Amino acid sequence: MMNSPIHIFSIAIALLVANSQVVVIPTNNTCQAPIVLASFNLTAIPPSQVTNGTCGSLYPSGGACVNVANHIAIVQARYAWLKQKAMDALNYNMQYANASLYFQVQNGVITVTQAVAQSTISSTSTSNSILSSITNVIGSVMSKVSSMMGGLPSWMQGLFNTYNVQVNPCFQAWQNLTDASHCALTSANSIPYILNVNQPNQTPAIMWGANPATAGTLLRSCNALLDTYCSLSYGVSVTRANQPFNATFNWGDGALSKDVCTAFAGSINATDSGSVLAINNIYMLMFHTNYMRFIPGPAAIQNLGTFLTNPSFNQAPNTFQPVASAASGIGMGIISSSLANPADFVAIAQLSGAPVNTYSVSKIAMGVMVLLISLIA
Repeated sequence: MMNSPIHIFSIAIALLVANSQVVVIPTNNTCQAPIVLASFNLTAIPPSQVTNGTCGSLYPSGGACVNVANHIAIVQARYAWLKQKAMDALNYNMQYANASLYFQVQNGVITVTQAVAQSTISSTSTSNSILSSITNVIGSVMSKVSSMMGGLPSWMQGLFNTYNVQVNPCFQAWQNLTDASHCALTSANSIPYILNVNQPNQTPAIMWGANPATAGTLLRSCNALLDTYCSLSYGVSVTRANQPFNATFNWGDGALSKDVCTAFAGSINATDSGSVLAINNIYMLMFHTNYMRFIPGPAAIQNLGTFLTNPSFNQAPNTFQPVASAASGIGMGIISSSLANPADFVAIAQLSGAPVNTYSVSKIAMGVMVLLISLIA
């Protein structure tokens, strides 16, 4: 049953948990206060015009409020973090195979003996998990996982492949909005924004007013990645009508609630204007330059894999203890619902001068290989 736009919008607002907010509507081009820039490890300077192509829609007009080299160093650090998260995304997707095997046992489809025979690699060993990741990433990902885990349902194979294909466009979308956010932070401009005062890092310190028709639509590149999170956290698929594992459960890590997943499941493919806007708003509220809510970190993925591949397969779903989700430092977000005259952050990103990074399987595999070498050296 499709969720109403009003219900979806209430879910979106629930994502914004800050209690202390300051809404700022600049009347002319102004820089962020030095104390705000300092929280992002930037030093304020008087605004100066920059015409070298960096932040091309903002620096030439309002001026840069920080040293441009420092700005570039900060965003390059974000690219390195995004590449690590892309590796996490691929490793997290591989848990589909483990979860399929686990729930086949739980649902009585296969016996423990059959499951043990099918499971040839245990996730209880860190090096083995990384080695299996290399095998799957460098080789034919789907065929390797199917062989290792005894095969997946055909619809799940399709979703698995779709997830891997969507890693690159999703992360490029995240990078684009990260670039735009940092251009807005470091320039003198009149973009409206919200300051979230004294909040934990999970809440963006600054939320820029952004156009949902462009920013929200761009983030839909992450549909398949969100689907995997909701499937592995609650047994809820946001893109398909059937339950992935014929069971629902609560393995939430505090990043996104089951209500958010259910809202997406009911309306992610809706075409009426109200639902489209509401879903775009949820995606925008999920965006955080330092936090991808639907991609757990390595420790959380390892914890899930260890549980799913316990050789006895006798641990009930309600005994799983997820690793709590956390942001990677102070960051920025975007919002449209409460601010007039939002900016087109996709257009800002296109003129940011930032490189087009590729978050591809082969590049991520090299990162896994480096990590393995460091572990066994």
